[in-house]
Order: sequence, then structure tokens, then C-alpha cells
Amino acid sequence: MNYTDEELMQKAKAGELKCISILFDRYNVRLYNFFFQQTRDKGQSEDLTQNVFERIIKYRENYTEKKNFAAWIYAIARNVHMDIYRKKRFDLPGNDKVLSIADIPDETLTTEEIHSERLKIAMAQLNQDEQQLIWMTRFEKMKYAEVATVFNCSEGAIKAKIHRTMKNLKEVFFKINIDE
Repeated sequence: MNYTDEELMQKAKAGELKCISILFDRYNVRLYNFFFQQTRDKGQSEDLTQNVFERIIKYRENYTEKKNFAAWIYAIARNVHMDIYRKKRFDLPGNDKVLSIADIPDETLTTEEIHSERLKIAMAQLNQDEQQLIWMTRFEKMKYAEVATVFNCSEGAIKAKIHRTMKNLKEVFFKINIDE
């Protein structure tokens, strides 16, 4: 029988830890991509993904059946991401990660590929919250209510933040000179 994420988490909370492996199979690639989009580091993204599942096991008692599992796991992911930088006292990755379209190695890129690279550059110039908002709403297709739970604010506040973030992303995107 196929269980929902919430049902699996309830079973894990009751002691059936094998359910965590099913949740891992469902979410590990998504979380890895979420972290990689922010860190641009494969090893660190793998470590952060593993840390999320360690916390799920450790704090499974805190999960309540009323919580949306996707929102809960992304809230944990955000905390894991911030904690790693606090502990190691690293600066958060930002504008220095991807500086210009000139860093693109292949000069035979199609227009679509150039726009895709341009979008990656623009995304890297947003702050962490903005990157996470876009990732969750556009790539993970999470509902605004779920994202509001992750960010611990109202759905209306998320809508306003997304609107401002998309406007900011558009401005940054069009400032990138593709002829650099």
C-alpha cells in the first residue's frame, strides 16, 4: 500500500524507522538539489541532505499529524543550512559564486542555454531567502501555504515576498550582459 508522507512520518514517530528510508527515497534528490542550488558544492550538499534525515530521526517525536510533511522537511533543511554556516563561521555563498556569463566555458551555446546560464547567475545574486523562495515555489511546486509554514509567516506575506523576489530576479537577469 502507498502511504502519504504524513502517514509514513506518523509510523516513523511510532517507531517504524524503516519508513524513514521510504521518505529518504522520496526526498533525498529534491533536498540535494535544494542545497546544491545554494552552495554549488556537491559534497556539502550531500552532507546537508544527510543532516536533514539525521534530524528527522532525532526529532521525529516533534512531528504532528497536522503538519504538512514537505513544509516540515524544508523547514528542517533551512535550519540545517543556516546551522552549518553558523558553526563553521563561513560566509553564506552569494554573488562571488557566479560572477558573469563569461565564466561559461562553451562558446557554442544555444540561446536557450545562454538564458539558462543567465538565470543561474541571476539566482546566485539573490539572498538566501529569495533563492529558497524561488526554489520551493517554482521548482518544488510547493503551495504558498506550505512555504508560509516553512518561513513561519502568513501566506499573504509569502505572496508579497515572492512578488518582490521575482521582480528583483527579473531586474538582475536583464542587467547581465550576455556579450561579456
